[in-house]
Amino acid sequence: MLYQKIENMLPELSKGERKVADYILKYPYDLQRYNSDAVAQTCNVSRSAVIRFCHKLGFTGYSDFRKAFINEPLPKKQKAEDGETENGVLDIYRRCIMEMDQNLKQEEVDAVSDLILHANRTVTFGMLHSGMSAEQFSFRLNRLKIDSHAVSDQTIMENYVSILKQGDVAVIFSITGQMGYLDYIKEMRRNRTSVVLVTMNPASSLNKYVDHVLLCPTAIHSGSSYLLDEAICFYLMIEVIVEAINHKINERKQLLQEEAL
Repeated sequence: MLYQKIENMLPELSKGERKVADYILKYPYDLQRYNSDAVAQTCNVSRSAVIRFCHKLGFTGYSDFRKAFINEPLPKKQKAEDGETENGVLDIYRRCIMEMDQNLKQEEVDAVSDLILHANRTVTFGMLHSGMSAEQFSFRLNRLKIDSHAVSDQTIMENYVSILKQGDVAVIFSITGQMGYLDYIKEMRRNRTSVVLVTMNPASSLNKYVDHVLLCPTAIHSGSSYLLDEAICFYLMIEVIVEAINHKINERKQLLQEEAL
């Protein structure tokens, strides 16, 4: 069995390959949606380390390994830990809500909401599936009458990065905190644009380059066999930020009304 084969090979792997193996054994269902670049970024290793790992297992590349791995049943001990019930999907997202409630840093939410509320404009970025979250956040901000634009096309993203300046805010949605954003972030910081990263990866190398990090829980790391959508956790974070902004808007309105009396 492939899962067991990986466990048996652990002592023979290099440091980078071992990181890949450990991650796959711990979060096997991530492979349902992660390509080799995403695995490499999440494990903080090179893509070549991922490919070498696949070669040592006897596969020609990552695609062959991924197909074989996700088509195999997991060991019984893994299934026994799933804790799935008739409402297993709801149980998993309930746990995500509880985790967000326990770990969310309210001071970061307040700081981000203040930034956006006083920004000249807010641009939200997201590549691939994370682009949907960027669009949702921009839509919610526009409903609050806050100037916001969502960008998921890489060419358009490059153009926006070059024109954003001091007083603007960039909000990046990235599940893995992928390093593909690094050059964009550096240019925006040079232009004194405030940058916020919303991610599910607490160890993302991007964290040290941005002004604020909002960390979301991830449903796909629950060990469940369900094909879960991690964007739901991003949407939860969006609602938290939007409500914080809305609260500040209402406070300001109330203050102006009191001053007018």
